[in-house]
Amino acid sequence: MSARTRAAEAIRFGILTGKYPPGSRLGEDIIAEEIGTSRTPVREALHSLSVEGLVTLVPHRGAVVTDWGPEEYDDLLRIRAMVEGAAARFAATRADAADIAELTRIVDEMSRPDCTREDTIRLGGEFNTALQTAARSPRLASIAEHLGKATWIVHLFDRYSDDDIHYSVLQHREIVEAVRARDPEWAEAARSSNILRSRRFYPGSPVSEADDTRG
Repeated sequence: MSARTRAAEAIRFGILTGKYPPGSRLGEDIIAEEIGTSRTPVREALHSLSVEGLVTLVPHRGAVVTDWGPEEYDDLLRIRAMVEGAAARFAATRADAADIAELTRIVDEMSRPDCTREDTIRLGGEFNTALQTAARSPRLASIAEHLGKATWIVHLFDRYSDDDIHYSVLQHREIVEAVRARDPEWAEAARSSNILRSRRFYPGSPVSEADDTRG
C-alpha cells in the first residue's frame, strides 16, 4: 500500500467515524505526524478525497471536511435515493439465492435484541454492499458508494431514537422481501423511501422544518 493510499484511508476513516467533524480543518502536518508519513502523500490524499466529496479545498485555508448546507444535503439525499432505488430495482430481477440469503442474514442480525447502535451502523454498510452486489451493475455500485460516503459525513444516525432505528430495520426487511418477491417497483420504492426518510433528521432541512411546524 502506497503512502498516499494509506493516508487517504486514514483520513477517510477519521471523517466517516466523526474524528474529523464537518467544517473542521485537516492540517497536513498534524495528519502526517499521526499516521507517520510526510506531508506530500497527505496533500495528495486530500486532493483525492476532495474528488469523493469528503473534503473541500478552501483557498488560503487549506483542506476542510465538507460541511453540506441543508439544501445541498437534501439534494444529495434525493440523488442517492434515486441511485439506490435503481440498485434495488435491478436486484429484484438479478439477485440469486445467495444474494437474498446474505441480505436476509444481515437484516436478521439487525433485528436481534442485543444488536447495538454500532452494530446497526456496521450492518447497514454491509446491507448497502450486498444490495449493490445483487444489482449486478459495477457502474451503479461505484456511483452509490461515492454518494454514500458523501452523506455519511453528517452522521445522521446519531440523531435516531431507538424507535427510529427499529423502523429503519423494518424498512430494510421490506426491501429484502421485495427483492425476494422479484418485484422491481416495490423494491425501488422501498429503498428510496428508506433513504429519503433520513432527510428529516438533518437540521434545517425542508422536511425537519415541516415536522417542527406540525409538531
